[in-house]
Amino acid sequence: MSNVVINFLLTPDGPSGRRVRKYIAQHAPGLYRIAGPWSELIAQAHAAYLLPPSATTWSEKLGECLAIVLLEWLFTGWGMVKSVI
Repeated sequence: MSNVVINFLLTPDGPSGRRVRKYIAQHAPGLYRIAGPWSELIAQAHAAYLLPPSATTWSEKLGECLAIVLLEWLFTGWGMVKSVI
């Protein structure tokens, strides 16, 4: 399977997204072009499995961020100790 490039065209709001989609359909029809506001584009990316599913609760998101920060801190500290030895 070859790589497919999907063009995401960001618009400020829903109505302007509809205008852009209509213009594209009339003047430059083709596949793999998605226009809309940020929320619609993120939903499309999730549906296409381009992004991992996001955490559903605040506590899950906080736990993910703390784990990332802790791992970076540990690896940075290990790098410093490794360089001293």
